[in-house]
Amino acid sequence: GIILEADGSAEEQELIQEAMDQNIPVVTVLTDDSSSARISFVGLNSYQLGNAYTEQILGLLKEHETTQVLLLSNSQSKTQETNLVYYQIKKELEEKKQGYQSVNISEYSIDNSSDFDTEEFVRDMFVNDENLPDVLVCMDEVVTECVYQALIDYNQVGNVKVIGFYYSDVILDAIDKEIISSAIALDMDEIGRYSVNALDEYLSLGHSNNYYSVNQHVITKENTKDYRTEDEK
Repeated sequence: GIILEADGSAEEQELIQEAMDQNIPVVTVLTDDSSSARISFVGLNSYQLGNAYTEQILGLLKEHETTQVLLLSNSQSKTQETNLVYYQIKKELEEKKQGYQSVNISEYSIDNSSDFDTEEFVRDMFVNDENLPDVLVCMDEVVTECVYQALIDYNQVGNVKVIGFYYSDVILDAIDKEIISSAIALDMDEIGRYSVNALDEYLSLGHSNNYYSVNQHVITKENTKDYRTEDEK
């Protein structure tokens, strides 16, 4: 079997079809390509993820002035699921914010072919600091780490509240130092388990669930130690 993060390209769709023609089942994880011949997708539930982000944003809203919120992704992480998460956050914020609170929410996808492009965009955004939002929501790990570095380099720690994604050592350190407020992470154990389950099911029964929904966790300063390896603890 093959487990892969889909990129939606025609070339990849052909390769997935080629594998399936040879009875090699393919499971996509994190990003899907539903128009391909893959047997199953293991990934986020956009409704739950939108709720998790919204709860974190609500705690960072200003009292009696408009809070500018920017959702930032890059072209590799920008998917149909990301769009659904954005609309879910927008809807939830309108419903849950207090009457005296005002929110202006927008999104931007960095057109990147390499990590360097993301770094360059984030650096430019911080150099032109009159455009900086009050709350920056990072939709993937690369963007989160680039924003963390820029906060330090351009002396903006505390001026921009950041909600990150995933739990690399760098991101955990940033949360411990209170440079990043919190981060949302998918349950990677579940991703691995469900992916193998889907392959097992298909190989033994000839079919499998089309979709496996993975849980997510909110990482704050209170629980970073739970995500560190035994050596780091």
